[in-house]
Amino acid sequence: MATASRSTVSAWKRDVDDNTVEYFIFPELSSCSTRAEAHERLKDFKDKCMSTVQSDLEAYIWQNEPFALHVPPESGFQLVPSGKACSSAESGKDVLPPFLWGRTCYADCVDDEWFIVYLVTRLTREFPGAVGRLLDTDGEFLLIEAADHVPDSYDPETAERRVFLHEGAVHLLPLNFPDETSDGLPVTMAAVDAVRDASAATRADDKLQSCIQQKIDGYPGKITESHHRATVRTPAAAAALLAACPQLLPAAVQAFYLRDPIDLRACRAMRFFPPETCVNASVVFTKTLYAQLVHQQFRPDVRTGWQLPAPAAAEFRAADVGMKLACGLEILASRAGSQSHAAEADPTLDELRDDVRWQRYLSSLHQKRYFGDLLEGSKDHSALMEKARQYYIGHMLKEDRHSAPGDVVKKLLGTVKVDHAQWKKREAQLPPPDDDSWLEVSADQLEQLLQQQFDLQHQPPQQVAAELQEFLSQLSGLEGVESDSAPASRKSSRARKPSRKLSAAVMRKISTLSQASTASGMSTLSQKIDFNADSFTDVVRGMLDLGLDDDDWSDDDSSGMSSYGDEDESAELQDMLKGSAAGGDMKEIMAQMDDELRDSTLAESFVRATKAVRKESGASDASLDDVESFQPVDIDVNTVQNLLQSLQGQTASAGPAQTLLDNITKDKQKQ
Repeated sequence: MATASRSTVSAWKRDVDDNTVEYFIFPELSSCSTRAEAHERLKDFKDKCMSTVQSDLEAYIWQNEPFALHVPPESGFQLVPSGKACSSAESGKDVLPPFLWGRTCYADCVDDEWFIVYLVTRLTREFPGAVGRLLDTDGEFLLIEAADHVPDSYDPETAERRVFLHEGAVHLLPLNFPDETSDGLPVTMAAVDAVRDASAATRADDKLQSCIQQKIDGYPGKITESHHRATVRTPAAAAALLAACPQLLPAAVQAFYLRDPIDLRACRAMRFFPPETCVNASVVFTKTLYAQLVHQQFRPDVRTGWQLPAPAAAEFRAADVGMKLACGLEILASRAGSQSHAAEADPTLDELRDDVRWQRYLSSLHQKRYFGDLLEGSKDHSALMEKARQYYIGHMLKEDRHSAPGDVVKKLLGTVKVDHAQWKKREAQLPPPDDDSWLEVSADQLEQLLQQQFDLQHQPPQQVAAELQEFLSQLSGLEGVESDSAPASRKSSRARKPSRKLSAAVMRKISTLSQASTASGMSTLSQKIDFNADSFTDVVRGMLDLGLDDDDWSDDDSSGMSSYGDEDESAELQDMLKGSAAGGDMKEIMAQMDDELRDSTLAESFVRATKAVRKESGASDASLDDVESFQPVDIDVNTVQNLLQSLQGQTASAGPAQTLLDNITKDKQKQ
């Protein structure tokens, strides 16, 4: 298999693509004497695994790629007797026992990743001796999810290749594991043997187990919780294809969601799915797929023939989603390969009778009571047999030559019968659609969700400002801020890096967005920028500490802002203000700025302090008798307001406001 060698490299070097999860299952094959025998046993083990989870997979709708297990080539693993893995790794290289592997891109739906965790956990429970491992772009994401319960000695570097699943539980190898490679990572074969060894006591504590179990509790029953049934108005051919092959739905949504100008040409033609044949049909989406179509702003070419109701009409959403779904299928059909490739016929049940793997697969299904007590040849039994045939062909027989979605669309267009009149009759019998009010979340609902998820406490602006001041006064090193409340041992320990501790799950995806710059790019940038940390701290602290003294108020000032220039700044800040720019004094420039701002509405944008706030701050009414209408700027409220606006402007990406508020929250949780 072409990708097997790459999987072996990426798995152990954490070179995983974005939004992709890789998974490995190590069966107990110590009785095998040759690689050829182990390779055959792996094929048999793979068929048993896929048949075990088949009922779960049939009900699941994937966002992008499905769960699939592959057998590596014979050269991809080694057979070393237990206890000799360390001696075989004396050269510093890793030793891989026989394993199955898979890689799934979950794209925008992280629920797919956790469903795969459930599947691997179930397989390690079903098959004695089986050990599983999962990792994604962030590495050992199971520990990231349970960061609050991970021992302090573990961080992303020290935890690598030390997290496994066995008998449905998480196992964690100690940092002083004796069998390591030249780069300080555990030898895989020795690690798997240690996890299987009950005396090694590698099972993680109950709090960590509970944290992971909460993410997968409810499966497979809660698969339907992520589904959304909707009535769509779409061409009859599109409805027929989705009824015959529901697996095409994610591919069609992704094709439309990621369309390009060339794809739009196909949408203008609509050769395979003409809009004139539209019918109402019921389609089951995942909530992620449905939301992607609903929130896509797209208006088709009027010459194509689409007749959409007015946006305010009740029928608009059904017509809009159906149109986008048909466009996605049209894009897939336009991308299809040659007709000869698309016309390849799948083997029938009669043709599979001589297939040894098919017979072995059927035997496994009977052992799992997939057919129950149904009589062979009955209608229900035949329907289940046809499902099993399609599953076997799609997930096992064609794993090396899997057809592209466009080829599947073209093939089905030639085989599926499209009866427009029959689809019109079915419109009266459609099941009712699900309520889609979950698409809209109000500010109060969002606040409630955040409160439930993160146990957030409401804080007044003055308290946030005070905590921000405290944060700025902390000592910061290369690894981040060192809190005064942190234990001295943690500050001085080189093995423990506080800021690199496995962060909460909600932050790990955001943190990856801040790694856009390479090391060389940052080095070049640092040479171009002269950043004075002390001056920056003074300025930010000044934003929080700015107060208007009684003696500073004067009717002679040109504006409320010009008085700030007369305050007692630090020596360094004074030097900055007294420097020359374009041949003029800085104060002259500030005076010109005041003249420009005097007629503007900038001053009206600030939140003013109330009388009660002025009394709390120590300002007396007597000192302002000459200006009874004077209302100073509420520095605390404006600072917090600007921080929140900056946070909103970052659109969930990492940035200065996110960093400041995140550190304040972490310090508060520690307290």
